Amino acid sequence: MPESNTRKIAKAIRSQISTVLGAEIAPGFVVVRDPAGFAYSIQYGASAFWNPNTLASVDQLCKCPGDGTGQLTGVSFSGTFADILTSTDYVTSTADKAAEEQRVTAFNAASTNLVTQFEADFGAITSAEIQAMGSVPPTKTQYIADYVAKHFPGSPPSFPVSMAAFSGIYANWVSLSEEITRTNSLRADALAEIKAAEAHIRQPDAQNGALQTSTSTWATAYEGLPDNGTIEAQLSSKSRTMTVSVVLEKAGQNNLALTLDHQVLNAIPMSDLKITLTQETTGQEARLDQLWATATKVEMDIEYEGLTVVDAAPREISANAKLGWYSADVVHQIASKSGSDVTGLQLVGSTYSAAELFGPGKRFARIKTFVISQDPTFTMSFHGTGQALLMTEFSGHVGARVELGQIASFGGAGTKYAVRGTDQSKDVVTVEIAPTPPAVTVPPIDRRAHIIGGVAEFPS
Repeated sequence: MPESNTRKIAKAIRSQISTVLGAEIAPGFVVVRDPAGFAYSIQYGASAFWNPNTLASVDQLCKCPGDGTGQLTGVSFSGTFADILTSTDYVTSTADKAAEEQRVTAFNAASTNLVTQFEADFGAITSAEIQAMGSVPPTKTQYIADYVAKHFPGSPPSFPVSMAAFSGIYANWVSLSEEITRTNSLRADALAEIKAAEAHIRQPDAQNGALQTSTSTWATAYEGLPDNGTIEAQLSSKSRTMTVSVVLEKAGQNNLALTLDHQVLNAIPMSDLKITLTQETTGQEARLDQLWATATKVEMDIEYEGLTVVDAAPREISANAKLGWYSADVVHQIASKSGSDVTGLQLVGSTYSAAELFGPGKRFARIKTFVISQDPTFTMSFHGTGQALLMTEFSGHVGARVELGQIASFGGAGTKYAVRGTDQSKDVVTVEIAPTPPAVTVPPIDRRAHIIGGVAEFPS
């Protein structure tokens, strides 16, 4: 199958970013169109609280259909993980269940033999003796274990040669007991871990390692985020600038030949390029519908200043399950074992299916590395015979919205754009379009950067 335009574009942009930054961007880069942008002030205020908007930016599911694009869904990644854990249980395979039953039968027989041999060697065990020993649980076998620990300390116990028969029976009983305890512990520990992880997501707080977002609120923790100084320095660096060059040329009645950074792509419909202008005085919008009646070619240079890479990783739950909330091992078990006759954590019920959740292009995906920049500016050069009309249109309007299929979208929801300058030279009209400065001072917690794209991750 031929490679799609969007996938080629994603590869080209990833290559450019790597060149500008002098560092390789991991495979899996997708172009993300998200008008809301990225809240780049990681911490705010005198108390250096974590910015809830930043954490909301990184804690999202990303829909990645496999065409080189990604769409942030607004659905919480951690919240979805908690819902998955609610639908998870520890399942024992048919073979392991049969082995456990055989082990329990053997252990019960070994317990009977142990009591019989002990009472033959030391006399009958009474309730008073069990109580005096303080055995918990108050059973004969536990009494024997406590008696051995007290009178024959060591590992293995320091039995005399005369107790060879009892020694062998006791060793067999201990071995079977440890096997059963180990099996039960695997199940109990796995269930305790997912229960703790879910609780930490549902009710994040200081005790479970969450990040404080205000005097009274907390959010599930992400790690690896850069500090404010690093992000602001990089966003303001002119040396971290990337220019994406797009050329559109009429190719037939309804199509456009498309070139990106000198790479010829598949033709696209003329309707993919949409330019909407807003009048300065009335605010009335007008689509530049006659564009291709006046132009035969459009060159567009999109400049992204301040390329910045932001990594964010969910905090793994600690070995004692007291801190953190995420577990790659738990995800792997659920993804690989669900629906199979194997022992381990599996999805139960009909709410979710592993095939729908896990793997490339599936639902449980996120952006692990964001690439952001200042809001881009772009220059458009129109070649053709309708210079007068274009100059009139662009000179009489202040606001602008430009869309180019899946490649770019500027001036819609989020940052507003305006015509900043026009120029005419022979048969070329050049228009510079740039973001409009906000009318009021934006508090740090609400400041946003443009999202170019990111590296998608599909946990499985």
